[in-house]
Amino acid sequence: RRVSGSPKTIITFEADFGSEIKHNFTVGYQVDVEEEVNSSNFNIDIYPNPGTSIFEVLIDFIGNNEEVVVTLISIFGQEIKTYKYYNSQNAETLKLDLTELSSGIYFIKVEFEEWSQIKKIVKH
Repeated sequence: RRVSGSPKTIITFEADFGSEIKHNFTVGYQVDVEEEVNSSNFNIDIYPNPGTSIFEVLIDFIGNNEEVVVTLISIFGQEIKTYKYYNSQNAETLKLDLTELSSGIYFIKVEFEEWSQIKKIVKH
């Protein structure tokens, strides 16, 4: 039996020995990550990926002197750090030091003009 309508869901399991066992638990939320890509404007490569501490984000642009916003996002959708700069050439490399972060999956969101792109990073 499922009871919904609040953050908690109650599920009742029938045990083999004829009585009921009830478990109450809270189900976490799912983070949806939308990815908008226009490869004709810019491309992102991340290496090494997976990696352990230092990651290089290579951003290949067409166009100069535009504001670029790079955001590191946790698997839960929390913005961890944001970098803002103006690209000065057609390709930029941004070094990310994730040494102090736990192992896991993170996302890099790069916003340039009206375009954005999201890539996954795996930290061991």
